[in-house]
Amino acid sequence: MAVFSPAMRLWPALAALLWLSGAAPAAAEDAYILEVSRQGPPERIGVSAELRGAFTQEIRATIDSGAPLAFTYFVELRRHRAVVWDKAEREVAIRRMVKFDTLKKEYLTWEKRGEDEDELTFDAELRKVTPEDKSSPKPAEAAPRGAGQNPPPPVLDPVVLKKPEDMRRWMTVLEKFDLGPVDGLPAGGRYYLRVRCEMKSIKLIPPFNILLFFLKFLDFDTPWTESTVFTLAGAEAAPAPAPEPVKGAVPESP
Repeated sequence: MAVFSPAMRLWPALAALLWLSGAAPAAAEDAYILEVSRQGPPERIGVSAELRGAFTQEIRATIDSGAPLAFTYFVELRRHRAVVWDKAEREVAIRRMVKFDTLKKEYLTWEKRGEDEDELTFDAELRKVTPEDKSSPKPAEAAPRGAGQNPPPPVLDPVVLKKPEDMRRWMTVLEKFDLGPVDGLPAGGRYYLRVRCEMKSIKLIPPFNILLFFLKFLDFDTPWTESTVFTLAGAEAAPAPAPEPVKGAVPESP
């Protein structure tokens, strides 16, 4: 029986990307964000939005080949100011990755969020689900962390999706994504939400790094799409009232 290394299993993906890149131009550059809106309970800031035009023939072929692919969403809550630039009160980057398990015929999905998109990596997660290629050099082990250093982030288990339509919806829809409570925001202000999405080639662990050059042709970056303006009356917590003086009490001398 022939034994195929993980790198050899990617050759069909490489051939498909080569054919698609020459057969038709990628149209993911026409991707856009649709219907950004505030949703959820009134005491929270929830945002919903949908990515359209991103799942081109090239994107679908890349996912079905088993190569990992990630979309990064940038979400902001901004306060409108008439005289100076609008202010971002809340902002977050959300990166979602999918990898198709070509043996089990299921989609492995992960999500990470944070302020710095460069820190949203999935190297550890991909190593956990990728069969070891004994012909490739092992990655260098990280130096032990000293006292006071933050522990490494936990390795996330994937959420498994069976149906292509479920995977596609998960990759392209933000539904009531929570940006935190209303408390603490300036009251009476006029606010709006805005969202954009990008797919850019990120550094991949072996053997997926051989696809990096071809994945660059699939990159896209949508413009910002804004919601309608809304107000947050009573958002800022009111100061506690001063205690009332006790009747008959003698006031303290200064």
